[in-house]
Amino acid sequence: MSLYNAFVEEAGQTKELITDNEALALWWRMQQALRAAGQVFSWDDLRFPITTVRKGSGGAEPADVSYKGGIVLNFTNTATKTIYFIVQMSHGYYEGTDISLHLHYAPTNTNTGNIVWQATHSWANVNDVWPAPSTINLTRAAPGVTNQHTKASFSTLSGTEKTLSSVLICSLSRLGADGSDTFTGNAYVVTSDIHFKMDTTGSQKEFTKL
Repeated sequence: MSLYNAFVEEAGQTKELITDNEALALWWRMQQALRAAGQVFSWDDLRFPITTVRKGSGGAEPADVSYKGGIVLNFTNTATKTIYFIVQMSHGYYEGTDISLHLHYAPTNTNTGNIVWQATHSWANVNDVWPAPSTINLTRAAPGVTNQHTKASFSTLSGTEKTLSSVLICSLSRLGADGSDTFTGNAYVVTSDIHFKMDTTGSQKEFTKL
């Protein structure tokens, strides 16, 4: 008995029996119709924990710091510190929609000066040529509360014509030596992520959405 028919039986309903494959095909047709009407999507995170990223070199590397029982990265207020990471878009990605990059950090003092963050990305579909990296700067005031879980959000990245399994080559920096970075403390970066829209729970085919 298919899962669909088991649910029907449990509900005490009388329906024409269908196979699991038929039920799956029906589900995908329903999702396609809702997508076409722009009526179905949800948000999710693509996460890249700080413990998995690559650090800069030659003085640009943020130091590991023991913090609250774990290890975080220290982005100081005296120099540019940089990390590098790779992101692959999920098979549930709502193809062609924009995404946004966020970082989560803790300030080390109560100063409310500005922190200047910078992100770069080069985003390519499978079989496309990676373009030159684009740069986005973000200036945000620190919250004025030591150790507060603080989120900084960059402007959206255009996902026009981007597909599932497309890949972004990225970097994230604090421009601590920049004159506009006036926060006197360090920023302990805990994690970073990309928010993206999902319109399916995966893909119907292995390498394409439908």
